[in-house]
Amino acid sequence: GGIIHHLTDNKTIVQNVPEVSVRAIAGVGTDGAVMVGEDGANYVLTGQTWRPIKGLDKALFRSVHAARDGLIVAAGCKGVVARLDGSAWKPIELPTS
Repeated sequence: GGIIHHLTDNKTIVQNVPEVSVRAIAGVGTDGAVMVGEDGANYVLTGQTWRPIKGLDKALFRSVHAARDGLIVAAGCKGVVARLDGSAWKPIELPTS
């Protein structure tokens, strides 16, 4: 595994993370985060624990963005865009023309 330094309330919390190659992390609210990585690795930070969240079959996310509490989107290869719905990613259908 690896570690992430989480800065909060003027202190640093060192957190262990699963053994993944991280592509992107986005802060959620005041004390949460979402992480996406290689091989379908998707995790959400709850308290001080990273827990896995269900990804999309064969989707490789390259970026994640938390626009506001409750709206978290990820984008990846081959035009994949998804919204985090609780504990799983749901695909967003994009117009083709």
